[in-house]
Amino acid sequence: MAKTDWKMDDTVMPDDMNQLGQEINDLNESVEAATNTATANTIIKRDSSGRAKVAAPVEPDDIARKAEVDAAITTAASDATTKANAVQSNLTTHINDNVKHITAAERTAWNGKADKNGTLQTNLNADMHGGWKRYSSLSELGLTNTSTIDDIFNALPINSILEYISPTQSAPLYPFTGSIIRFEKASATRMYGSFTRGVPDQPRFYQSIYASEGTTKWSGWVLISLNDATLQTNLNADMVDGQHGSYYQNASNLNAGTVPAARLPAATTLVQGAMSAADKVKLDGIAARAQVNRAIATQAQAEAGTDNTTDMTPLRVKQAISKNQEEGIWTPTLTVDGASDGITYNIQAGKYFKTGNLVTIFGYIVLSSKGSLSGSVRIEGLPFPVQGLLAIYPSFLISNVSSLELPEGVLYVMGSINLRATVINIVYKSNFSSIYTNLGAIRLTNTTRFGFEFSYFI
Repeated sequence: MAKTDWKMDDTVMPDDMNQLGQEINDLNESVEAATNTATANTIIKRDSSGRAKVAAPVEPDDIARKAEVDAAITTAASDATTKANAVQSNLTTHINDNVKHITAAERTAWNGKADKNGTLQTNLNADMHGGWKRYSSLSELGLTNTSTIDDIFNALPINSILEYISPTQSAPLYPFTGSIIRFEKASATRMYGSFTRGVPDQPRFYQSIYASEGTTKWSGWVLISLNDATLQTNLNADMVDGQHGSYYQNASNLNAGTVPAARLPAATTLVQGAMSAADKVKLDGIAARAQVNRAIATQAQAEAGTDNTTDMTPLRVKQAISKNQEEGIWTPTLTVDGASDGITYNIQAGKYFKTGNLVTIFGYIVLSSKGSLSGSVRIEGLPFPVQGLLAIYPSFLISNVSSLELPEGVLYVMGSINLRATVINIVYKSNFSSIYTNLGAIRLTNTTRFGFEFSYFI
């Protein structure tokens, strides 16, 4: 290192100058090695934009970079936002706390609380009893003496009572002057009214009902009781067990007690009534379960059902019923104009029940091949031909039908039977036509299904 303690009489030697030159050269190299990048052991040099970079800080007194400053700002901003939101939430909760704060209505009530002279404030909660609010004048509800019953109902809150002295007589709302009128609103649709008038020995009590959903909303005032010797025939006091006195004028309505014989009609073979004493003696003289000249029907008589002079026992009844009942199996066969070539089935089942001359049919067909025939589709094989005496052609709706290629607009598929025949003709009805159309084989598919049941006479 160059000498730094020169004195005036010192001699400059070549080595001294060389040392100075070396240090100048070293310093120049350091300056020329300056850079704007984060390079260790070099001088910081700004770039053309006046910027320079340093390594990420480690020690508290290291140079802070923009990245660390931005991160610190973002963290601080987020933290500030979180804390501000928490403060705002606490403020909102506090503001909405009706325990710590009073509502506008409560403020009005408290601002009008009794003063030092003890003046009563009727809009305080102390004015309520059992959860019901009381009003002692029309003006408390914003009403006047000219307000209607509808006005009172609309103004009176639910679970509240209005009680006041009726003003100058103005029927029908105020039929009498100076009466204590009371209205109780128990729900959004019901209000009950009452008032009392008269003198101590002749009180009169009136009631009314207001139903907002009714066609006639207000019943008007109805007299409930009075004490002036006037007969009130429409009072409940005129009723026993919910019935008026006229109900008990009919002896048949009595279920206990003694009825004079004169009140009951005499019994005949056609009319119920009282039995005479002579008839009672005759009845008492008949032995229990006595039968005179009883004759039991034979099996033949029971099955024929024409004899009207003999008795039927349970056995004979069963024999008569069994004689006229029959059940069995039949095989429904699908044909096309009477032919069945190439038609095969997955299911082919039928059953019938016959009672007398009435037959009930059940049939079920599921095809596996429709064949290649053309013509009208029928179902043959009914166990009994249709009766021909009444000239009525039985027909029925085939409700269980599927896999038919029907034209558009078909409403339903039906079966009809010609008189004295065992063949069902299949037809369908379209909303585009007023007549029935025979079902053609072209409408069938290899999975067509018919399920049906109907009854007919033979």
